Amino acid sequence: MITNNKNIKKVVKYILTLIFILLRYCFIIYAQNNEDSLKQNSGFAKPSIKVDTLLLIDTIPNKDLNKTSDYALESKVEYKAKDSISFDISEQKVYMFVNGEIKYEDITLKADYIEVFFKNDIIQARGMADTNGLIKGKPDYTDASSHFVAETIKYSFKTKKGFITNIVTEQGDGFMQGAIVKKLPDNSALFKNGIYTTCDYHEDPHFCIHLTKAKVIPNDKIVSGPAYLVIESVPTPLAIPFGFFPNKKGRTSGILIPAYGESANRGFFLENGGYYFAINDYIDLALRGDIYSRGSWAVKVSSSYNKRYKYNGNININYAENYLGERELPDSQHNKDFFIKWSHNQDQRARPNSRFSANVNAGSSSYNTYNPSSASDYLTNTFQSNISYQAFIARKYNFSANFRHSQNTLTHIVDLNLPEIAFSTDRFYPFRKKNKIGENKWYENISLTYSMNAQNRISSLDSLIFSNNIFKRMQNGVHHNIPVYNSFKIFKYFTLNNLFVYNEKWYLQTIKKAWFNNLDTAYLKIDTINGFKAARDFSFSSTINTRIYGMYKFNKGPIIAIRHVVSPAISFSWHPDFSKYYYGYYYYTLNGNATSGYLFYF
Repeated sequence: MITNNKNIKKVVKYILTLIFILLRYCFIIYAQNNEDSLKQNSGFAKPSIKVDTLLLIDTIPNKDLNKTSDYALESKVEYKAKDSISFDISEQKVYMFVNGEIKYEDITLKADYIEVFFKNDIIQARGMADTNGLIKGKPDYTDASSHFVAETIKYSFKTKKGFITNIVTEQGDGFMQGAIVKKLPDNSALFKNGIYTTCDYHEDPHFCIHLTKAKVIPNDKIVSGPAYLVIESVPTPLAIPFGFFPNKKGRTSGILIPAYGESANRGFFLENGGYYFAINDYIDLALRGDIYSRGSWAVKVSSSYNKRYKYNGNININYAENYLGERELPDSQHNKDFFIKWSHNQDQRARPNSRFSANVNAGSSSYNTYNPSSASDYLTNTFQSNISYQAFIARKYNFSANFRHSQNTLTHIVDLNLPEIAFSTDRFYPFRKKNKIGENKWYENISLTYSMNAQNRISSLDSLIFSNNIFKRMQNGVHHNIPVYNSFKIFKYFTLNNLFVYNEKWYLQTIKKAWFNNLDTAYLKIDTINGFKAARDFSFSSTINTRIYGMYKFNKGPIIAIRHVVSPAISFSWHPDFSKYYYGYYYYTLNGNATSGYLFYF
């Protein structure tokens, strides 16, 4: 019979592996029996095991892999310490010394001394005294909704209840301290002998409210029993039977308390009272109002908005009716005023090829006289606004539009540009081929650009700005500019530069001046003509230049040579006389001893 040596080796290997596993299992059973006998017969406690590493690997007997221990946690516990970590296997405890840290789900606990009892899912923490007797490394607790520092903490991972002493925690815009605190599973806490303060020195506050007992609901409210005011550690007789303190984080809707006072012309008043709406994380709204005993009133709407990496801004719209003096007397005044402020900024990262911005300050001239929001508004006589949009299209074209406003409250003159539009192109070569072969011909160096500017403006008194004939008083026009440039070499050493500029202007309104000069009378007649008109002009210039280089050498002295450059140039320019009659801008007639003609102004 023939035997394969490889098969024999495999069988021997499997037998040895099986023997090793059986011996290891017997060793584990023997160790467990000896451990139980030591507990029963020996009077000595099992020594703890001290390790200086953060990684612990346990070997668990494979009794039932699918069975979960009754005291097993639902999530992984991560722990570390700077000095040392000690394990007591028999009691299932872990001791952590100096800068200990434990993380479990969303809970993080830091302290210089931490004791974990895994069997009961309980953790205890406290600080440690240094050589001078000062307590350092006090427990620092953080979870999803709260953060506090305390003297001692006893907390259960399973029930999520805790017992804390001498706690300091931030609640909303204030700070809470408590001698004895019980933490509940819903993250609320019961305080006994606590204080509430908004003082920055919250550990030893200058003022506070002493609470005999209180319940803190994170990000909601604080409800207390009997409380009294303490100033500089001295109790005062100012006390309340119970207290309620909101401690919500972020923006919260609520009533805006008005200011009260008296005005010489408008009587007693309540100002800036209203309601604040915290709409969402991006925008809010405040509605305010003023009311005076002599009939004056005002409504104010303000809103702020902000979207990160997109845009931000704020807007204020105010309207007021002011009655000055006694309304029954003839010298009383009634003014209707308004004012608008709008500021908008776009983040450059939102749209790199376009940008929109706004800065609006506009209103009636007398608004800031009676309803100023600041001293600078009251003293300012000029307001300006600008709304602009710029775009860079296809990396070749530039477009911009501006809406401008300027007003003077002393002269009551308002200037509006609605709108100003500009469009331009980059320089391009219309006769160049896409696939260049050899040197450029002279005509391939011809380049041109195009720019257009359009304006529509009006200047008027503020009282007439919204009158019916506003469109008739507008002045508008469009200016087109096309420069054509060409440059090339002639006679090898000379450069010829040519420039042709064409301008065209469009108008929707022109002024015609006609004069009549007879033997007896002479007069000028001016008419405004509505309708489209176009005016054109052009010019041409040419320059030929070269460069002559020379060098003069010195045989002696510190100067070796002087290099010089001479750049001679000859220029020619031509601009037609557009006053000639055949261009159509001027016209003359001669009838005997009488002369007449007309002139167009664009």
